Amino acid sequence: MNLAEKIHEISLEHCQNGGLILGQCLSALGRVNGTVPEHPNVIELPMTDVAGSGFACGMALAGRKPIFVMRFQDFSILNGSSLINYAAKLKELHGIGCPVFIRAIASEGLGPVHSSVLHSVFCHFPGFRVVAPTTPSEYQFIWDQFLEDDIPYFVSEHRDTYKNLDKGVYPYYNNPDIIILPISACVNEAIKASHVLEEDSVQASVIPISILKPFKIPFGIWEAITNCGLVLIVDPSYEYCSIGTTIAYTLMKNGAYAEVLSCTDNTKLLKEPFKNEYPKFDAIYRKALSMVRGKDIGVRGRTSP
Repeated sequence: MNLAEKIHEISLEHCQNGGLILGQCLSALGRVNGTVPEHPNVIELPMTDVAGSGFACGMALAGRKPIFVMRFQDFSILNGSSLINYAAKLKELHGIGCPVFIRAIASEGLGPVHSSVLHSVFCHFPGFRVVAPTTPSEYQFIWDQFLEDDIPYFVSEHRDTYKNLDKGVYPYYNNPDIIILPISACVNEAIKASHVLEEDSVQASVIPISILKPFKIPFGIWEAITNCGLVLIVDPSYEYCSIGTTIAYTLMKNGAYAEVLSCTDNTKLLKEPFKNEYPKFDAIYRKALSMVRGKDIGVRGRTSP
């Protein structure tokens, strides 16, 4: 079962148990990459983005724990008002949960208003849990947590990960030259980069980050990062004010040296020289290699920024 099939399975079971799925054009164009089932509890919303999230919040308050599908993450800006100012604040201010499972789907190469990755924006606001699962098991784990929770989840999906399987073991070394922490679709590219780096006698461990907020590093992984001291975070969102930068700050504050590779501060257009894509394996390879080669001037393992 790949990631898209897992999402379909979870969604169908949720509908069969009385849950709802809401969004625009859910039954058109392949049913959102095959992730949306055919069921009476799948509700097509009108093409009014500002209102759609309000419907989802109302269903959440009614106890239906809706899955709210945004076919493109760029639409989260229009839908953001009800989610940011209502769903995310309701628990803290009034003790009432508003659990909406926000499927915010990113794409690549679909033009300036359909290609952004905006999970960093929602990390900024209190009240959200922000996640970026890239495998079926990660998605199932996050869904199970959502069912037990009563706050909105911003689930950053990327169409480039929908064919992902549970790979089981990522490239990992006991004493790596560098640790790569990829987010979302960058996971696949980081794995490719690790294999290319190995050909240059550089050992790069790949540790995906799927829980963006609250960001926590398990002890075993933190120990590996501390021992290595050199970390590259690869984030498909834009470079300024990104969750990648926040993670880098956290690591630097605790003794590691970290850098971030992400989209540049430019609109994501379709063709060169204006094309702005998330970091692919060749860019990750070059960045990691340059960081490792800088270790002879004291970069690797230094204990302060």
